[in-house]
Amino acid sequence: MSTERRESLEFVGFTFIVLTLFFGLIVLSGIFSGVHWLEIMPNFSRDFVNVEVFRDLLNFREN
Repeated sequence: MSTERRESLEFVGFTFIVLTLFFGLIVLSGIFSGVHWLEIMPNFSRDFVNVEVFRDLLNFREN
């Protein structure tokens, strides 16, 4: 294995570990502070995704 490939794999692995720790700490701190993630996420994602648009697209494809 070449040195560049090995260094890039090490960088990707290190970045993955750092991001996992970062977001894991956010989730754990939310859990310990009493945040109910399963209640928040559906409402949070509904703000970004307009369900009616997808229904219109599906109806358009079926007709």
